[in-house]
Amino acid sequence: MRFSALSILGLTATAALGPACGDSGADGSASTSSTTEPGTTSTETSAGESTMPTSEPGTTAGTDGTSSLTTSTTVEPPTTGDTMAVDTTTTTGDTTTTGDTTTTGDTTTSGDTTTTDTTTTGDTTTESSTGDGSTTGIGGEANVLYVREDGQNGNPGTIELPLRTIQWAIDKAGQLGTIDTIRVAEGDYAVDYSNDDHIVMIDGVSLYGGYRADWGERDPAQYVARIVDESAVALPTSESDPHRSIEIPTGVSGSTVLDGFHVGVAHGQHRAALFVAGDATIRNNVIEPLEDVGSVRIVGIRVYFGDPNIVANRFRFTVEQVQKPSLAITAVSSNGLFADNVIDMSGVLGTAYGIYLQGGATKVLGNSIYLQDVGSTYGIWLASNATPVVDNNLIESENLSAICIFSQGGGSVPNAARNNVLDCDYTLRGNDPSRSWTTVLQFEDELANAADNLKLVQTIVGPDDDMVLDAQSPCTVTQGGRDITNDVPDDIDGLPRTLPLSIGAHEWDGGCQ
Repeated sequence: MRFSALSILGLTATAALGPACGDSGADGSASTSSTTEPGTTSTETSAGESTMPTSEPGTTAGTDGTSSLTTSTTVEPPTTGDTMAVDTTTTTGDTTTTGDTTTTGDTTTSGDTTTTDTTTTGDTTTESSTGDGSTTGIGGEANVLYVREDGQNGNPGTIELPLRTIQWAIDKAGQLGTIDTIRVAEGDYAVDYSNDDHIVMIDGVSLYGGYRADWGERDPAQYVARIVDESAVALPTSESDPHRSIEIPTGVSGSTVLDGFHVGVAHGQHRAALFVAGDATIRNNVIEPLEDVGSVRIVGIRVYFGDPNIVANRFRFTVEQVQKPSLAITAVSSNGLFADNVIDMSGVLGTAYGIYLQGGATKVLGNSIYLQDVGSTYGIWLASNATPVVDNNLIESENLSAICIFSQGGGSVPNAARNNVLDCDYTLRGNDPSRSWTTVLQFEDELANAADNLKLVQTIVGPDDDMVLDAQSPCTVTQGGRDITNDVPDDIDGLPRTLPLSIGAHEWDGGCQ
């Protein structure tokens, strides 16, 4: 058993760097049976296995959850804490060093040196780290381009002369044919979908954000690379063709990674921060859609027939006094992996959906979802014969008021539902046939492959602390999880999941109640 430190809201240790040597890295009982996504009418209606790449060489953290993950490659340097010094260091003169430092290689020191031991938490990639992302010898790689907000698109994209925009770097990578990694430094990077200026990923070229401006460290929580929607015009949009900031088209494989960005979207009646038709790995990002009066539907990640790995992300919605349907993840006919995400819907004034599935056999594993006590709120909505595996999820609702799982149609039920916390008014509610189950006993008696689920008398975690478990949490939650390590061996912060597993996105191996 391992003792993990209490995570701070928004901080992650799952960031990984890209390969340097070519390695790939309500009540919703509506009478209709329509499969249209919610939000277009007054009736709220209307969603497998995929392989995730390993982290970039050189890290130990990262939530490289895969469907049937078998990873033996090294991973990229941790993103917050443990500091390794340069292999050979020569220091002259009086030197004071603070912090626990591990030094590899020969070290020669002349002069008086005072060293004070302190405790450092978190993993930080520093200039002495090794491996792809490590900043020892960083720059000059034939397979890497660099982007910084003060760069120029006329530059070659080296560490000394970085490019200015992410899309220019992607286009250049496509032209060169030798680039598999784009590293992006802290800063704001504008997109304008209305003028055909948004980020469109290509297969085999991964994006890694969160580098310090001098490239000496990578910590996406501290050195924020933010995708900012500056579209001046909201073009006509639809559910299947939303306004978006980042697009992952068909043909982008699971070895292509989007890691370490804050992604927002602010315009368009139908909007999604990410529109995904491919199978990419989307991890360690903060998804921040903005709601406004022009909204019809606001989506964090919209999956349209792709099978992506959406792992270890944080979803936060910003509301500007408007009641419109908001969906963190919505997917049509996807067999992807949605795991280890923290989905905070506490800022949504209208109808809120944590995960909305139309068809497909998605794996929904180890997520933490928080629902507010306003309007109609759903943890997981199933439609169009969606049959996901739903294991190890922590679904909390303010005042136990929400619907944890909604089933629209008799064929839209979990293929398995095990070791979940279902802290809602209804554990499952649905129509055609009508279902109004308020207890775990009803849930497990009526569903095949449903077992070891919990419903507590009160919520135990909230969005203010990132839904982190701690010593005050029930042992039935901190030690009551199902083993999902074949798919997601680490939690949202990159900490190894250890038996007995915790339920939700955060692993906790300390004391419990």
